[in-house]
Amino acid sequence: MPSRTDVLVLDARDTPVAAIEVKNRPNLGPPEATTIRRNLFAHGLVTPVDYFLLVSQDYGHLWGPAQRDVVDAEPDLTFPMSQVLERYCVEPTASGRLFHSQLELLVSSWIQELTSPAGAATDEPEVSLERAGFTSAVHHGRVVVEAQ
Repeated sequence: MPSRTDVLVLDARDTPVAAIEVKNRPNLGPPEATTIRRNLFAHGLVTPVDYFLLVSQDYGHLWGPAQRDVVDAEPDLTFPMSQVLERYCVEPTASGRLFHSQLELLVSSWIQELTSPAGAATDEPEVSLERAGFTSAVHHGRVVVEAQ
């Protein structure tokens, strides 16, 4: 079964540095995120990379290089996605949840912005992502969105 991820960030040598998976389950906390990540790796759906980011509209969960091959590791960082959603002004459905395609487009746009040369991060969650090394790793990277 081929490896796939919703969004991939490649460095200048086309080496994957970050994989981003979008799963819009309500209140996706660290235990559920850990289970989803473990299952993706166990089934070969995601190739281990230095940074793995699992995103719902509620939370983002980041695993860094130290957890690259530790499939049962809890996320190194968990952060609310509310400020990112507010910046992109996306309207949820009547249920209050975004469609998967809406969230995937928002996340890919946000990741594209993080790869762009810009000033220092001043807002969350970018400040925390910068502290975790994610922003430096994807800086000047090429964003690839997988076709579903």
